[in-house]
Amino acid sequence: RETRETRETRALERDERRAIGFEGDMRERRSPLQFRPLEAELGITGVGNGKVEGSARWSAGRTVVTAEVKGPEASPSGLSHLGSTTQARSEDQISVSVKAVVRPMSGLPTEREHELEDKMVKFVQSVLDLSCPPRTTITVLVQVLSDDGSLLAAILNATSAALLEAGIPLYGSPASVSIAMTDNSAIYVDPDAREESTSQFVGTYTLQRTGPLAGSRQEGFDTRSTFVQVSTMGQASGQALCLAEKAAQSASSSLFEFINNIIN
Repeated sequence: RETRETRETRALERDERRAIGFEGDMRERRSPLQFRPLEAELGITGVGNGKVEGSARWSAGRTVVTAEVKGPEASPSGLSHLGSTTQARSEDQISVSVKAVVRPMSGLPTEREHELEDKMVKFVQSVLDLSCPPRTTITVLVQVLSDDGSLLAAILNATSAALLEAGIPLYGSPASVSIAMTDNSAIYVDPDAREESTSQFVGTYTLQRTGPLAGSRQEGFDTRSTFVQVSTMGQASGQALCLAEKAAQSASSSLFEFINNIIN
């Protein structure tokens, strides 16, 4: 016969499982402006594995991805990489090419993966520092292990962590946040797949802080965040878009702190 103590223990265990997302509705266990449990690990690819310079694993709730960075490698003379997965940037005849590859959980890549690759390329090009070696190519390979919403944000954050681990110079420190909005203007930070499916608008916002690392409060460094990339799906009014941007900027503070802790 089950005792009262046993029932209470089982109830506590059930609540703990729900809190970390194994069962039940996670949103009941977190506020609308709170992230799902975040985890990150650097250096997941062993030394000597090809030409990988940096790697990272990023988990947000049940969404899990890995990213590997190769390069910078010397580009073939006079060749600029262009296409669905690469894009060249040129300032004063100095160019850095970026190639991105997204592998789905199973099967062959689809148009969705190609769209994610395009966004990855734009992201990397937008955060690269001008001190990055000219006429070189940087390759980023992302593997999607599980997808339960806010996938683009997870991919960009894993890419950022891998770039930093590889020692590639970035202009500031980037962080990406997904925001979902329902038809009654309710806002969710880091939505899961169910929340995305019931929202009329989902946006992924990449913000950047200048200074040595995200979250730094060292005197003389600007720690204000600015938007460097926005990707949206669905429709929202101008007022709703402003609310989503404010929510992303507010939520990014804790994300910058999290990234700063894993890099340091």
